[in-house]
Amino acid sequence: MGVSIKSLKGKVKRPIRVAKVCLDGSLWAKHDELAEQLESARGQSSPTMGADPKVTELTKQLAKVEEDMRKAEVAIEFRGISSYELAALQARFPSEDKRLAWDINAGAAALIAASAVEPTTEEEARELLEELHFAATDKLIGTAWNATTGSTEVPTSAPASALIRS
Repeated sequence: MGVSIKSLKGKVKRPIRVAKVCLDGSLWAKHDELAEQLESARGQSSPTMGADPKVTELTKQLAKVEEDMRKAEVAIEFRGISSYELAALQARFPSEDKRLAWDINAGAAALIAASAVEPTTEEEARELLEELHFAATDKLIGTAWNATTGSTEVPTSAPASALIRS
């Protein structure tokens, strides 16, 4: 037997998703540069010669940059907004392309502000988005969107299911 809709009021816990973003773009650039150098060095080293000192050094440098990136990382929490809030937000930012429900680029700051767990104004969100590089911006928008539109069913974990059956 089901439950009454009225009995559910106030019991809903909207999903919270976390976006972890490294705020230091210079570290991203250094990481990309080292990763490219490492790939090139691996292509030039002989598999039968043992560990190539250049590959070893680049690997160590890359690991250090990744550690620094984790230190420069912040975690921003987003709580899903209701379908009514999302519809109102989308109506504020209609897309010129009629195939799209709304203009996500114009409405990104509003989505982030509406779903951020820590109270945030649209202006604060816009200022942050203007400072971030595209990948970080995309991660924040995607996480806010996923918190709102993610699955409503209990997921089935293949590894957990296999463990339970064995």
